[in-house]
Amino acid sequence: MYEDNERLTANVSVKADITKWWFIQYRLGVDSYLQESASRIAAGGVNKQIWQNGMMSDNSKRFQYLSHYLISNMSKQFGDFDFNLLLGAALDDTETDYNYKMAYNFSVPDFYSYANATTENKAFSHSALKKRLVGVFGEFGLPGRIRCT
Repeated sequence: MYEDNERLTANVSVKADITKWWFIQYRLGVDSYLQESASRIAAGGVNKQIWQNGMMSDNSKRFQYLSHYLISNMSKQFGDFDFNLLLGAALDDTETDYNYKMAYNFSVPDFYSYANATTENKAFSHSALKKRLVGVFGEFGLPGRIRCT
């Protein structure tokens, strides 16, 4: 029996002050992992009848998530008015990949190979998923002060 997990998570943020009243910021986030496992059962090692001549399986799952954010913010006072403009974009990208393999009832006992099992005694599957979410956002404000005399 074997199991292995590898994972990476990270965040990076960069901010640039264009002027005293305007900045641009970019953020990147990553979450990525790979999970692998393998099993081998010897002949006669289980109660399940179809596995009496041995069983093997190999599985893997790869997941990757990326998030991107770009923000521009301008805030400046003009006389009695406070000008504010916020613009941004967001992108979320997710990918998942699954692989599953199993073979049992081997023709030659204790010889663990997918070629050592008939088609009826094998199972293979694969699935993949890719999702992308994109968004834009903004806000504009121009509040002022009204003076009454």
